This record gives sequence, C-alpha cells and structure tokens, in this order.
Amino acid sequence: MITRFVEKWMNGEYKLDADIRLHGNGFIQLDLGNDSRLHIWSDDLPTAQRVNTAIHNHRFSFNSSVLLGTLINKEYRFLTGGAGAYKLYHPESREGQSTELVATGQLGDFKLRGDNVLQAGEEYRFRAGDFHETQWEGLTATYFHKTMIHHGFEPSVACKIDEEPDNDFDRYEGEGVELWYFVDQVMEKVAPLFGYC
Repeated sequence: MITRFVEKWMNGEYKLDADIRLHGNGFIQLDLGNDSRLHIWSDDLPTAQRVNTAIHNHRFSFNSSVLLGTLINKEYRFLTGGAGAYKLYHPESREGQSTELVATGQLGDFKLRGDNVLQAGEEYRFRAGDFHETQWEGLTATYFHKTMIHHGFEPSVACKIDEEPDNDFDRYEGEGVELWYFVDQVMEKVAPLFGYC
C-alpha cells in the first residue's frame, strides 16, 4: 500500500489543489480521493483547538500505513456508569465550516486496552466504533484509507468533564500555503526511501 501511494504521488496522479486542512487534534489532513488521505503530525504545526479531545471513534474502519516517523495508536474501552471523568460529544457539520461538538449526555471513563508503537513501513487496521487516540514522535506521516463505512453510526468525541470543547476552532481557517510546507517536507524524506530522488 505504501509503495503504491508513493508511486502515484511521484507520478502526479494526485491533485495538488486537493482539500488540505488542520484537524482540531493537531495534524494535517490532505484528501487524496477514493476515501484516502495523507495525515501529517509535527510539533511545529500551527496551534489547533485549545481543549484536548483526542480520544474518539469513527463511523468507518480504516487501514493506516506509516510513511515517516513514529505513530502511537492507543486503544480504549469506554466504561459507562458512575460519575465518569469524560463526557461524550457527537460532531455535527456546520455549513461552510468544520464541525461543532454537541453533548450527548453520556458520561464515563476510559480503560486503556493497548498501545501500538508503529514505525515507518508498518501498517495497522482499526475498526469502526472503537475508541482510540493518536500520538507521535517527530515529523510523522501516514497514508490513511477508509474501508467499511457504517452510515447509521454516530461517532463520538471525548472531553474531560470539567472542560468544554473548543467549538470556535475551524479546521478550514488555516493557511494552506503553510500546511503545504509540511507536505513537501514529508515527501522529500519519504520519496528516497522508495527509489525516488
């Protein structure tokens, strides 16, 4: 999967005017078409949302291949009942913007099920509905591809109970030119690993 992505990139098969944005959890999303994206994390990226909502799930399953750096995928189980340290929110689309997180009324805690440390060249799969959090070390990039999509499932985002999500953040307000700089950095490092100079 990685080799094919790099080959298509170097052959100019992806549109360079593709939709690029800074996700609220602090990484770049670049749409590549056909339910695929390039994701990039870096400590040097612009500031994203002010409140941590990194634990979340998806309505789709996906495969992710690490192109560069180190990715830590932490998997959690959500435990309902009791006072709970977290509240759950559903993301709802806002016209012409990104999403707004709306409280569901669900409270609970998270139990760590496992954390996978992945290096460049490694891949992992993740199931729809499961909760996870992504961390990274250094400049890190993945090729991300959605597989099965569950259209009736409502994804959730977790926020600590004593905080409110940063609904003022808009992932489309970032400067595209600034974000493309990181894309160029990543591909300059990835391409030689696969025989492109």
